[in-house]
Formats: sequence, structure tokens, C-alpha cells
Amino acid sequence: MTPKTRSLLSLLCVLAVTGCGGTTFVNKKYRGRLSGGGHHLVIMPVEAHSFGPGLRSDIEALMNRELVSSFGSRGVRVMPVKSQLAAAGFANLGWRLALGMHYRTMVRGSPKLDGEYYDWLDELPRESLKFVGWLKTALAAGGPGQELRYVLAAYVERLAYKKSKQGEPLLTFRVVAGIYDVRRGRVVISTWKYLSCKPTLTAIRPLLTGMGAHIRNKFGPVL
Repeated sequence: MTPKTRSLLSLLCVLAVTGCGGTTFVNKKYRGRLSGGGHHLVIMPVEAHSFGPGLRSDIEALMNRELVSSFGSRGVRVMPVKSQLAAAGFANLGWRLALGMHYRTMVRGSPKLDGEYYDWLDELPRESLKFVGWLKTALAAGGPGQELRYVLAAYVERLAYKKSKQGEPLLTFRVVAGIYDVRRGRVVISTWKYLSCKPTLTAIRPLLTGMGAHIRNKFGPVL
């Protein structure tokens, strides 16, 4: 099964159940676990895929601002060392984590990342653990009692581009976000939302404005 086919099947599955809304997977073992002030969230840079060059950069900038606005007070931002990720071998880790959490929780209802869909899912637990070790040195972040354990990753992906019944261009895309416990190798929580609008920044911007607050609200059971 190709990645494009998987994306289409995931879309059809969600639309059949929830229409154009979103839903959330909660790992019950983590209910209220991150409510204490000692748990820092490692905030990965957001990536947007399959959009035009202009749209992609604007969407990424908007989503990064949304996450920082909603989680920055208790988060460790990776953005300051984003330019170093490729050389360190972690260039694609953020979007792969977000997408992996989405697939495994939405389709299989599983908090484990390793499993069917993409071969690279099996690599994510090891890569994530290695990443937080590298990040602590790169940012000089954390210290005794400040373990970098929970990674927040979000991803925006264009799924379809077609015409509406009125003959107008219509863009369908999804926003997925989740928190991953690198120590235990488990998804803490994952949420996703499927959206449709005209393929312009003017139409997309209001749909993404407030997305950080929406995600934080969905993460409420563990935060």
C-alpha cells in the first residue's frame, strides 16, 4: 500500500465517522500525568507538506506561532536549533512523529508507534530517545529534575485538491498533533482535524487561527 493510498484511506475512515470534524486519542494511563509544572514539552517545529511553496511557509509560520502561544510557557522550543537538525540526523523527525502518532492511534487505537503502515515507524522510538539526548546538549536545556521526556509534534498535510459542487476549487487538508513519551515509548495523546476551504492563504488562515488553543483543549485530559 502506497503512502498516498494510506492517506486516502485514513481520510475516508475519518470522514465516514466524523464528517469534517476531528477527534482525539487519549492514553488513559496518562490522565492528569502532565498537569504538574515539572513536565516540559519539547515543541517540535511544524512542517506542512504538499502545499505550494508560498502556502507552505506561511502555514508553517502560522502553526508554529499557534503552538508557541498555547504551549510556550511550559515548553522547550526546538526552533532555535532547527538549522542543526539535518546535520544531526533529525530533519524529518517532527512530522514523522506527528503522522506516526496519528496513524497508530486513529486506525489501530494503539499507543505504540512501531507497527504497520510505514517501515520507519519502527525506528521512531529509538530516534526520539536519541533526539532528546542531543537536544539537551544543543540547547543546554534541562537539568536535574528537568528531564526532556515529552515531545509535542504537529503536522499539516494537503490531502486533496478538487472542485466543489459549484465548480469552485476546494482544498482538503488535515492538522495532526500529539505528545509522545520518549522514555516509555508510548503516545500520550493524539488529536487530528480535517478541514476544507478554498486553496488560498486568505481562506486557510482563519481555519488555523486558534488551532493552538484547540489542540491544548483537546490535550486537556493529560495536561
